[in-house]
Amino acid sequence: MPVLTKQLGRPSVQRKALLEHLRGGIVRGAFAPGSRLPRRAELQQKFSMSKETVQQAFNRLRTDGFVEVRHRDGTFVVPRPPHLHRYGLVFPHRHSDTQPWSRYLTALAKEASALESDSQRQLPRFYDATSLGDLGGNYAELLDSVLNHRVAGLIFLTQPSHLFDTPVVNEHGIPRAAIMHPDAYFPQPIRAVYPDWLSFYRKALRHLHDQGCRKVALLTHGNDTGTFESFARETAEMGMTTAKKWMQLAHGGNAYNIASLLMQGNSEHRPDGLILADDNLVEDAARGLLESNIRVDEDLHVVAHCNWPDRPPCPIPATWLGFSAKLLLRHCVESIDRQRRGHHDLPPILLPAMFQEELKNHATDGAERRPAALEGQPASPI
Repeated sequence: MPVLTKQLGRPSVQRKALLEHLRGGIVRGAFAPGSRLPRRAELQQKFSMSKETVQQAFNRLRTDGFVEVRHRDGTFVVPRPPHLHRYGLVFPHRHSDTQPWSRYLTALAKEASALESDSQRQLPRFYDATSLGDLGGNYAELLDSVLNHRVAGLIFLTQPSHLFDTPVVNEHGIPRAAIMHPDAYFPQPIRAVYPDWLSFYRKALRHLHDQGCRKVALLTHGNDTGTFESFARETAEMGMTTAKKWMQLAHGGNAYNIASLLMQGNSEHRPDGLILADDNLVEDAARGLLESNIRVDEDLHVVAHCNWPDRPPCPIPATWLGFSAKLLLRHCVESIDRQRRGHHDLPPILLPAMFQEELKNHATDGAERRPAALEGQPASPI
């Protein structure tokens, strides 16, 4: 916080210094929520400023949501100032017809709205296009919120690699959390929250094994061949088999064709279990299975991924296994709260995959644990 003197020079410099002085006092707690700020006349006299300069600083504090005017009683810090109650959600891009959100981002956006309704928190959305390109983002607003302490913290819904050299990532004093792999690079200390995909594959394979399946196929999204290596290893450890041609990457609408082709041939040459490891692929893959005339739940058992509580349309019987969007978001929010209380050396959180019956009985405080076996973990399809 700058030290104010009576020789600040131009009105614009004076206004900026006074604004930082007052806002810094609010952020540091010198002016607590509900407390009254010094009167304008007092500040004019103390710092030799004009009435207009002081008023302009107060106007900016009011515009930014830090203070409110109570008629003749004075200007007070609002009960819920932005540096304590605004948790910025940083989306990779804005939803549009040409660039729609994944089901993962859609589920998180819904849960953010629910969290705002159930608590006194605000979760403004930012779309992280940088100032270097017109990608439909609001980078200027995001940057302003960071530099002027208008957020309690930032939650990155994906790894924001193209923001690494900006104050959005590098500005000190802003707690941050990100839904990303704990081993992923981030230039500043950050709390990583991540869906435990190893638990997803293990639970899916165990379920198929218990259903009598012994030949398992995988349909997922991504470009990491390590996913297939891990899947083949886990399948073998379950006493089951898979094949290279049964492990397929899909994108767009080709899930329909791939699922149909997987089911070609007689029962000896096709899988009897299928894991659809990305909810964005489920609807098209399910239609492909219908066209293949496979009797699902007789010739084939299916485990399908979802982001709870949202499930994609699926015209075939499937067992649902996925990650709670609510818990992902709440862990990020709670992590920011803990960082603001001075807890900065926080281990990553791995959120386990859950079947629907597990989700109903799951307590929030039971989800956090240290990563046990990240090496070789299948890549996330989100």
